[in-house]
Amino acid sequence: GLAPFSDNPFIGPSAQTLVLCGAKYGPCVTESGQWWRFFTPMFLHAGAIHLVLVLMVQLRIGWDLEAIYGPLIVAPVYIAAGVVGTLTSAIFIPEIPCVGASGAIMGLIGLSMIDLMSKWHLMV
Repeated sequence: GLAPFSDNPFIGPSAQTLVLCGAKYGPCVTESGQWWRFFTPMFLHAGAIHLVLVLMVQLRIGWDLEAIYGPLIVAPVYIAAGVVGTLTSAIFIPEIPCVGASGAIMGLIGLSMIDLMSKWHLMV
């Protein structure tokens, strides 16, 4: 079920439920060897509001990049950036459960910047 609004203002489950579903949580990785938690958080969301916001950004950025570079380039960038983001989170804030695709979205933004810089001479 949904956590109280005071616990999760994104209209979603509790932190404990997210950890059970595969959220990044340092002790699960270091003590239990659950390495798959580096991949799953980018596919989980804190709630309905979080999901809608992430999907809007992914569609806006990802749609154009996929049209330019194709899924065989965009998908590995997305997944690699998501794993790096989760790993960074696990290093710096291991005790806080985390979900979301922020790292993966940053990878798409980085690819957009590379695309912009490579075509800058055409725009000036």
